Amino acid sequence: MLYAVLVRRPAGFPDIRIGPAHHQHIAESVAAGLRGQMRTTQHLPGTRITTEAYRPDLPHLPLLADDPDAIARAMEHDQRGDGTGTGTTFPDLFTRLIAQYPTDYGRIWGQACDAHDHLRAESDENDGQDQQEPAPPTATWTGQVDTPHDPAKPVVVHLVFADGQPARLHLDDEHREALGLALVDPSLPGTETDDPHPLHNRTSRRPARPLRLRRRIRIR
Repeated sequence: MLYAVLVRRPAGFPDIRIGPAHHQHIAESVAAGLRGQMRTTQHLPGTRITTEAYRPDLPHLPLLADDPDAIARAMEHDQRGDGTGTGTTFPDLFTRLIAQYPTDYGRIWGQACDAHDHLRAESDENDGQDQQEPAPPTATWTGQVDTPHDPAKPVVVHLVFADGQPARLHLDDEHREALGLALVDPSLPGTETDDPHPLHNRTSRRPARPLRLRRRIRIR
């Protein structure tokens, strides 16, 4: 026969079961340890701790093994306090460890914390390796160009991003000429891709100003 610890909580909170234990004295020992923890650990008023026969049809928290690596992995899913001071997370992982290993929990927990730090460091390192710089958004010409009557104003080329959001490319005289040269004949002087200033207007000593690609957010 198998046994379990039953943490019976007040109405509105599901009971917590811990097991299975292969011997009744093991379940009784853990239950007694948890009752002792209630004197110093926040818990829901009215919580009662007993033992019962193990019921495989109901969910149970497992008994903890003297295995720092396994406890380190369990730390990833443990909820140590809910920040409200109401004790809804009793018994958490550390409380259960004390109940099961009252004379040796310090050694086990210390080794588990070291193992957990190592796991976190490996996870952070792997995350850093997996992260790649996101590709810049791609915009496509819609076929529409607005040419202003005032020559001092820029030509507006209408674009659209892959997600459907519109964009506008403003081209002044310098950029318009440079872009036209690059599109018509990339082999012309000043249009090579290795030129550090590909948009420099060769007929002017003034450096070309940066292109402005303005993305507008459409409100539906």
